[in-house]
Amino acid sequence: MKKSQIELWMLSKFAILFFILALAAFLFIVSETEKAGLCSTEAGAQSALVANSINNVLNNPIEDQQVVVKLPSAITLGSGLSAYTINMTYIKQSNAPSIINVQTQSTTSVGCSSQKSVFFPNTIRVYFINASGGQIQSANTNQMSLTAYPSSQNNPTRFIIIIKCASKTKVGVNYLFVITCTQTDASLCYGYGIYNTPSISTLCGFS
Repeated sequence: MKKSQIELWMLSKFAILFFILALAAFLFIVSETEKAGLCSTEAGAQSALVANSINNVLNNPIEDQQVVVKLPSAITLGSGLSAYTINMTYIKQSNAPSIINVQTQSTTSVGCSSQKSVFFPNTIRVYFINASGGQIQSANTNQMSLTAYPSSQNNPTRFIIIIKCASKTKVGVNYLFVITCTQTDASLCYGYGIYNTPSISTLCGFS
């Protein structure tokens, strides 16, 4: 075999190898893009579920209402599953409606995230409660956050409880409670006191 033929043969082999590597990289990128797209769709569905639940509770004509949102332990990522978190941020505005932003984000897939927002009157008193740790945040501040960890291996968040009620002890006072709970029974998720006030059950008249 002549030198020129050997060089041509080697160039052909390198070209084929380069083509195979480029094709593999392209297919990998397409696969990851499809996974991220599906994951973002799933994240959007979870954000919408929580945000719509809050919005429906707030806009329901019934004075007192509670809704239990059961959280899946993972969201779909292609043919597999992804761990995720749900972060809820409350923003109080003095001359505009208050906002709760609900953001669902994968903890294993970059770019897999979705946010939905809820707007409501700024006269409603909002409380965020992490029931597993008994930590309570009140609307005395202009901004606060609460994160659910449904995929945690240690005490995962199983429910988000949303409660709206008119105070049974103070005329004209309306409350919104958003509670993350790790209990296996949702009925155990809202029997918590708020500072020196009675329990949520007492304030809202739930039993």
